[in-house]
Amino acid sequence: MGHRMLLACPIVLLVCAMVRTQTLTHLEDGAGSYFEEGWTIGAPGDLNGDGVPDILVGCTDSVLGPGSVRVLSGVDGVLLAPSLTGEVGGSRFGASLDGGRDIDLDGVPDFIVGAPEYDQGLIFDDRGRAYAYSGISGALIYTFTGSAPGEEAGTAVALLGDLDGDGHSEFAVGAPGAVAGSGRVTVLSGATGLVFLTLDGQSAGDRFGAALASIQDVDGDNVGDLLVGAPFNSTANVEGRVYLFSGATGAQIWSQPGVQAQEHFGWSVAGLGDVDGDSVPDLIAGAPDHNGPLPDTGRACVCSGATGAVIWEVFGPQIYMKAGLDVDGTGDLNGNGVDDVLVGMPYLPP
Repeated sequence: MGHRMLLACPIVLLVCAMVRTQTLTHLEDGAGSYFEEGWTIGAPGDLNGDGVPDILVGCTDSVLGPGSVRVLSGVDGVLLAPSLTGEVGGSRFGASLDGGRDIDLDGVPDFIVGAPEYDQGLIFDDRGRAYAYSGISGALIYTFTGSAPGEEAGTAVALLGDLDGDGHSEFAVGAPGAVAGSGRVTVLSGATGLVFLTLDGQSAGDRFGAALASIQDVDGDNVGDLLVGAPFNSTANVEGRVYLFSGATGAQIWSQPGVQAQEHFGWSVAGLGDVDGDSVPDLIAGAPDHNGPLPDTGRACVCSGATGAVIWEVFGPQIYMKAGLDVDGTGDLNGNGVDDVLVGMPYLPP
């Protein structure tokens, strides 16, 4: 799954059969007035060997600062290493994060950071860049830069499993502004940092690659697969589409369109375990601009990994709630053997 969640959302709905009482264990203050502390969080796995998963916090800056990423202890919230900082001001370094798998084969999970407004030489170039970092040291392993202005590479990132059998985890970078806004996803080799697969959107303006997530093996080839959101894909007056691709070959397994004009289905995606009992991993996807039962309530739907069909869905409870702006899986929190999910609702009042 894509291990990141937008903390810009003041309300996150935990959807499960029985919700546990939760306790706030750590509170991290912003580093200064220029930082949007907590724009994204990520789960990189256990980086310091204490047996507890640690936390990534992306702090993007919308005007002047380059943005930064902090690595915090999952036990007590202590900073584990010096903050990573973006290269140039306004790059939105930290806008996307993913981790939890080993790229460099040192036995410690690594992580990916996106900076979708990175400029290469020109102001407002916005070609974007993604960075792969060592989880044990914070050392830079690879970078990937958009090939043309306006690509916004790094809008979404996903750290995948080993797709080619060499032991290294591959990673994907979404560039929804590429190819006249049709969008592009580039999968990079964990062994070399070179291009392993390239996937392109269907039509100009689709913004294919605006959302990415890994998912366990769906097609039975023992290789993990890849979810891609194209929230502006438009077919028969329905906006948004989610795609599932083979991680091994890049072949499309299925695509699932939204159900309504301008709902932007595929704005967010995340892989889950098997929800419907067919022994195939499933997924969750968000459509934050869905109208119904009230305007812009938003919706999030759990979909079959086998077919893309909706298993069940949830809507925002009030007008303009934008449910599904971000989604993620949590694992099985209530002990019923089925993964539970998080659904972000950024405009639900406290």
